[in-house]
Amino acid sequence: MRRALVAVLSAVFVGLVVSPASATTIDEVVTSLQSDPVYNDPEAENALTDSEADNLRDQIAASGSSVFIAILPDAAKGSQSTEDVVTYLRTNVGEPGSYAAVVGSQFRSTTPAAATSAFQQQRDNGVFAVLSQYVSNVATIDSGGTVTQTETTQESGGNALLPVLVLGAVAAGVGGLFYMGKRKRDKADALALASVKETIDEDITAFGESLDSVDSAAITTDDNRADWMAALDQYDKAKRSSDTMSQPAEAATVTEALDEGRFRVACVQARLAGEPLPDRRPPCFFDPRHGLSVKDVSYTPMGTTTARDVPACAACAATVDDGLDPDVRLVTAANGGRQPYWQAGPQYGGYASGYYGNSGMDLFSTILVGTMLANMMTGPMMYGGGGWGDTGGGSDFGGGDFGGGDFGGGGFGGGDFGGW
Repeated sequence: MRRALVAVLSAVFVGLVVSPASATTIDEVVTSLQSDPVYNDPEAENALTDSEADNLRDQIAASGSSVFIAILPDAAKGSQSTEDVVTYLRTNVGEPGSYAAVVGSQFRSTTPAAATSAFQQQRDNGVFAVLSQYVSNVATIDSGGTVTQTETTQESGGNALLPVLVLGAVAAGVGGLFYMGKRKRDKADALALASVKETIDEDITAFGESLDSVDSAAITTDDNRADWMAALDQYDKAKRSSDTMSQPAEAATVTEALDEGRFRVACVQARLAGEPLPDRRPPCFFDPRHGLSVKDVSYTPMGTTTARDVPACAACAATVDDGLDPDVRLVTAANGGRQPYWQAGPQYGGYASGYYGNSGMDLFSTILVGTMLANMMTGPMMYGGGGWGDTGGGSDFGGGDFGGGDFGGGGFGGGDFGGW
């Protein structure tokens, strides 16, 4: 009886823990999945052939289900897990559906029953067979059907009804855990969005105040009128984009508009003061609300150990030159506390990229290198270095390990399927 219970628990729980993902950058994977349901990195250890990837796309299209699959190298995970990768993809692609990733030898999905069943049935036939079965399983579940798990044996002489009853009880418990995990994830996603929206709304207010400080009656030349109208247009764009935000990554549209608007205002102010037009530089690293930077200064950001050149406004540059630390932009972090935006979590990736992505500087390898944000948004090699951080995902994932390894973690335990 005890062995029957262990077998049933293993069959239900196997594959509920996950590992990580990547490609050139994780955001490029996100962008690709927004137009193509299969991202197949040729550098991945278990990459599909071109024909297999096309076959999978055709199967997804024919299934009528919304399925997104990424096949990525093991190096993509950094110090985090595949679960973090799948969570990040689901959060940032922005489309409802079933998300799955094969990262190195690990397969995880947001639809546990479909993934675990596919892995148990097809793992001996290769990655493509597992993914094809997974797509078929998702379609079955979406149509109201059920998918099968690998059956377990019971001791002779045992109660034939016991494993069925135990499986039913465990399945009910797992269903509750899945629901709780989804609620936890939804709550975390909502909090992340609210925090980023609060931050960009403060930035919009600050830009509005800078507009009010300009004597618009003195704007009489064509060049100044053109820049002034452009600044007002960017202000309106930022407000509209903030109002319609549905995920943190969309903050990039807002901060791009604010950055452009501030540059246009700086041009107006320079002409009114009879000064040379400013260079097109990124915003002040310490607080983007300060506007255009005037020079780069050597600085070691909080949470890092290496100094690098970062753009600074005149006031912050003077503070650093005096051997002091400027006041930095503090935002609401994932843990609820206040942190510099570069240490507050991956939800601020869009916020930072909108300000610095169009400056001609490599955002993650120069300005933000070594910070938590850079580590979370990239992985080793092309994907960057550190980890993904907690993106709010629960433990409601299924899948398996193609290359062997321990499933442990997340409180579910697991085992080693063995290599191919």
